[in-house]
Amino acid sequence: MQNFTPHVDESNEGEFEVGYVHRAIGASILVVVAVIGITGNSLVIVATAVSRKLQTITNVFVLSLSVTDLLTCALLPFQSLGLVHPAGWPLDHTFCQVIGASVYISTITSVLTLALIAFNRYYLITRRPADYQWLYKPFRLCLMLAVAWFQSILCLLVPEVVNIEALGYSSEQRWCSWLSKEDPVGIYESIAFVNIFFSFLLIIFCYVKILMRVRQQRQVLAQSDVAPASVVTANRPEPSEMPGQDQTSDGPRGLDAPPKKEVRKRDGQINMNLFFVVCAFFLCVMPHSLCVLIPGHEIPSIYTFILMSVNCCINPLIYAQKHPHFKQVFRALLRCKYNDIPHPSSWIRVSLE
Repeated sequence: MQNFTPHVDESNEGEFEVGYVHRAIGASILVVVAVIGITGNSLVIVATAVSRKLQTITNVFVLSLSVTDLLTCALLPFQSLGLVHPAGWPLDHTFCQVIGASVYISTITSVLTLALIAFNRYYLITRRPADYQWLYKPFRLCLMLAVAWFQSILCLLVPEVVNIEALGYSSEQRWCSWLSKEDPVGIYESIAFVNIFFSFLLIIFCYVKILMRVRQQRQVLAQSDVAPASVVTANRPEPSEMPGQDQTSDGPRGLDAPPKKEVRKRDGQINMNLFFVVCAFFLCVMPHSLCVLIPGHEIPSIYTFILMSVNCCINPLIYAQKHPHFKQVFRALLRCKYNDIPHPSSWIRVSLE
């Protein structure tokens, strides 16, 4: 990575003052987002660690998403410093490059993880339990996440290797990002947009299939007060396959199937919660992805960057509001009532005894 000396254009003081107002507003919002995001995502990680009820296959992807968001939130205060400091970037330039790389990797990894979550829900609902358990063995699960992280790192390294763009402090946008050398559009922006676009197509396909499946099941449920075994299998509680974890069930199976209202509620809680997460991501990230493709729009890009950063603190709020299991564990942790944690992990049980 090459070092770039920050430069502040003071040829037009009036324009600089207007720009500083926008940057000051942005910096203040980013600090608030950082505090909320660090607290919320740390709570998600802790909740997953202390409750076996949350240690499901889907939540492995949720955990990876929280890690990327936590990393981004931890770096936002430094981005705020770069926005408002009169001398530009006051810290080491290598650290600025690390920040820019981390934010880029986290963004790409997040969208790929969301695609993996959507495919996971699609596969869980539309395939046989044996097929699902085979595909989502711990080794393959770790491999999926490793590929997502590796692809993100590869997307970062390609422009550096071909020497088209480099990471550093952008004197126009006033944060640690990428600096174009030859291409006015930007290789980093283009690669990020391609990843987001194709991930979005995969997510739409998976959730359309899920919706069709749920509608089909509701038609069957409408003919009976008790869900048939075949329908419950399609909506079965996700098997616990995290290493060293006991098999736990979130509800009855087989002949002891729950009433159709309970099954419908569970469908909505699982699928709609994840759908909200996906919608929040694309509503926050897509504007900035489109804005950076248009050169010469520094002020709008500041606010779209802020909107993209807000996504890093939204997911824990969605879990706390929409996800019944996360909500229960969050409440127990915040109130320090650890005995109320459902299915506590073995190390929690030992500490409570």
